[in-house]
Amino acid sequence: MKKLDLSRDNIEETLHGSEFYCITAADSSMLPEINPGDDCICDCNAIIQNGDLVHCKIDGESLIRVYFRDIDKKIVQFIPIDAKAYSTLSIELSKIIEMNIEFHKIISVSKKLNIA
Repeated sequence: MKKLDLSRDNIEETLHGSEFYCITAADSSMLPEINPGDDCICDCNAIIQNGDLVHCKIDGESLIRVYFRDIDKKIVQFIPIDAKAYSTLSIELSKIIEMNIEFHKIISVSKKLNIA
């Protein structure tokens, strides 16, 4: 089994044309876990469980959130770590396909180096 090289210099080359992709965090909604500028590697085929970090695309907007599915209430929630400054998005399970919402598991976070 070939090891996936996730070093910053190799991300684009390794992930191009595969079932993985890289996004860069743009806001502080996931502090302190993910900082603005951190690169997140997403796996399009990974099984997502409650509590996993996910990248979701909704109506052209890109979000990084914590995934939570409530079977009893029949909803999926995308929860920011910084819940004071950012709101939780709750969507009925039946609307996920109808609204063309995509979400993929974040499998690795590459921290941006802050060199002064």
